[in-house]
Amino acid sequence: MKKTNVLIFPAGEINSVELHEALSHQVNIAVYGASSVDRHGPYVFENYRTGLPFISDSRFIEEFNALLREWKIDFVFPTHDTVTLFLAEHRDELAAELMAASVETAAVCRDKKKTYDLFADCSFCPDIYNEPNQFPCFIKPRDGQGSKGAQLLNSAEDVPADFCRENYVICEYLPGQELTVDCLTDCHGVLKAALPRIRRRTMAGVSVAGDALQTTDEIEKIAESINSRLQFRGLWYFQLKQAADGCYKLLEISARCAGTMCLSRARGVNLPLLSVYVAMGKEVSVFENPGDIRVDRTLISRYSGVPEYNT
Repeated sequence: MKKTNVLIFPAGEINSVELHEALSHQVNIAVYGASSVDRHGPYVFENYRTGLPFISDSRFIEEFNALLREWKIDFVFPTHDTVTLFLAEHRDELAAELMAASVETAAVCRDKKKTYDLFADCSFCPDIYNEPNQFPCFIKPRDGQGSKGAQLLNSAEDVPADFCRENYVICEYLPGQELTVDCLTDCHGVLKAALPRIRRRTMAGVSVAGDALQTTDEIEKIAESINSRLQFRGLWYFQLKQAADGCYKLLEISARCAGTMCLSRARGVNLPLLSVYVAMGKEVSVFENPGDIRVDRTLISRYSGVPEYNT
């Protein structure tokens, strides 16, 4: 039986490791990794290539396609929001099928202003301000991720000296609990799963500890609303935070794998694998294992160049 060949690109961050873990143990799938810059990928992927041009390089598509043909890749999993948008824009030029949302959806997910504009009429959209003059408020880059550049402003003195209104969104301060909701949309556009988890502890903006939660009607309705206005296929996720009144408000949406989707996999829902089946046009169902499941991660060490000892 021919295996389905899946390429993860770029393959070096936490979410690429989760994709590898979710897919590499499947007997009918072969996993490959590629990057433009070496990070942790060589320690994880048996099949790995580095040194590809950056996506801003005019040679990227040609060299990327050459690799796809060499390895006979069937599907490509992008792992970064900017890469997801770029590949979605060039979907028809790729020599393999892209595991990502439509280009319009990828553009909305990459730009928080576009996200909030699209859902401005929804009760779960936070209040957005034109200027940082209502305190406390929260500013974050339109195209940021991992909390990079985000900042709580308690007064006018907290506004950064280099603050540029066009590059940021300014929203109400949300003091409550923060959730990530892992989702799956099937090949017909039907939402098949919305699995919330608490972000209990983060490191460099990445969740490293969390608890699985049961989906509530409020969270389910938000997931359905997002899915109805955007065009997903396979896995995606969104983040929520509670306002002062206890209602959840939208932080962001992403059309890629999240590193802590491992918690949903521990619940019995392998979202990357289901996404491959969705891309194949197969009908999928989601069955969640019961139980209070918690994840906690820390740094691990791997080595190269270690001598081999005979004694």
